[in-house]
Amino acid sequence: MIPMYLPIKTANCGDVVPYYYENAYKVHVMFMDTGHIRTTSASILRKSPVNLKDPMRPVVYGVGYLGVGRHKSHAAGGATHPCIIWRGILLRCYGKSQASCYRGVTVAKVWHNFQNFADWYEANGGRRGLQEDKDILAEGNKEYHPDKCLIVTPQENMEAANPNCDLGALLDRVRRRARSASS
Repeated sequence: MIPMYLPIKTANCGDVVPYYYENAYKVHVMFMDTGHIRTTSASILRKSPVNLKDPMRPVVYGVGYLGVGRHKSHAAGGATHPCIIWRGILLRCYGKSQASCYRGVTVAKVWHNFQNFADWYEANGGRRGLQEDKDILAEGNKEYHPDKCLIVTPQENMEAANPNCDLGALLDRVRRRARSASS
């Protein structure tokens, strides 16, 4: 039997506390650092608790976490495209070798959770070959936020940087593409 309420160490996710035992295959545990609750087996708790992972623990540049949901961060060939884009945003804002143009730029807390970013990315027509942009809707924007960002082609991104750009027409094209991709 697993002793209830006694902390057990994991490798990288702090202590976990078993708090409800249904049966040998369903032991509910809580990660002490985040409060996240998950189910595991008694044998994993006895033999290899160090391998338990907390999806709510910020492991990407100290702020980003994978969260719980349907979006996968990795597939057979490596990181998924939404995860590559999400990590790139976090790198620009919180990475050690931050470019000067990103100083003071932040990521909205809602996007610290990969699942939330991936939902937005999918709903806005995100796919390989497209980019996220934080400056088209509001020039000089300092926050990556679902209401302030767009998914654009590289050409649209360059076009928006042109002072003679018709932003209204560009936004119409971007929004039409996003609507057709999500329907």
